[in-house]
Amino acid sequence: MKTDWTITGVGGQAVVAEGGSMRCQLTGYKMMLWSARNNLVNAEVIGSVKLYASANAVAGFVLRCDVTGDNAYLLRIVGYSPKRYMLYRIVAGVYTLLGQADSVEPQGVYTTIRFRVDGDQVSVEEKILGTWNLIKVCTDGYITAGGYAGLKNESVSGYYAWYDDVTIQERP
Repeated sequence: MKTDWTITGVGGQAVVAEGGSMRCQLTGYKMMLWSARNNLVNAEVIGSVKLYASANAVAGFVLRCDVTGDNAYLLRIVGYSPKRYMLYRIVAGVYTLLGQADSVEPQGVYTTIRFRVDGDQVSVEEKILGTWNLIKVCTDGYITAGGYAGLKNESVSGYYAWYDDVTIQERP
């Protein structure tokens, strides 16, 4: 799906839009970039992510996100070694952990990730040697309304999340 990107939040950013894909480095706390469409129900965000090896480096993908970011499904990628994937439901700004798992990829390299919400299934996959590997899947039907899809950076100032080839795809 070709999409336009909307940047919100504070801090600096470098973004190169390429139709439906983009490359960017997010440096501000709670910086968000999302699709221009706000009615995506079943969708996925696919992209490559690299983080500093620190708990202060936090990247994220969001789906079914409202305009404030206070209601969404969030994949939080924390820069532990190995990287940790944490699946959250955010309702009225309150984070509920649905599940978590560690990456099988080493820290400090780009890892291609697919975050998907399909019906009541919330999942994260890593692409390793050309094959998608399921890392974690959770069932949660709390957020059913369509919303934005995109990126959410929660890194502490001085720590960075690098994103490359990010694409949003609507699912049937």
